Amino acid sequence: MIQKIANKIVHITAKWRFPVIRNYHEDKIIGFTFDNILSGDIILTYKKGEFSNIYTNLFGDFWKHASIVINKHTAVEAVAPRVKYKRIDSLLLQSDHFCVLRVKDLTVQESEVMVDIAHSLIRTPYDFSFDVKDVGEVYCSELIYHCIKDIRKVTLKKRLGVLSFSPQDIYNAKDMFKEIIRT
Repeated sequence: MIQKIANKIVHITAKWRFPVIRNYHEDKIIGFTFDNILSGDIILTYKKGEFSNIYTNLFGDFWKHASIVINKHTAVEAVAPRVKYKRIDSLLLQSDHFCVLRVKDLTVQESEVMVDIAHSLIRTPYDFSFDVKDVGEVYCSELIYHCIKDIRKVTLKKRLGVLSFSPQDIYNAKDMFKEIIRT
């Protein structure tokens, strides 16, 4: 029952936006984005005023969104209605906080596999049920799960009756990721 209500809230409000003062960290983005980001890096973001934050706030999570870098200028993200490409500078400037993580000891071949999987999921519908095992639809951190599950061991958590993988779970996996920058 709670799962159905949460799904409806997220589905109805996925496109709502509230006015927020942004870009106070713009100086940290300039010079970093294109020089230090590598293919396969994970970008976590937090944006104030998103109504969908209610869902992640149920679990005390700070990080609300995850995307994967495919080249120095572009990331892949899962947002309603489907998985799409997004310019990295735009992604970072639209957030209030961001964090870039890199898989520890990632080889070039593993990075290429992650990027190939991300490309293959473009246009996949958004997963409003947040069920990581449902491959026909994908939510933001599920995208990351599919990109890394074959190269690293990933621990899933049961939330509202389904196995899931949240942006906060990614951040908390200190044994798997190293932090490159955080604002």
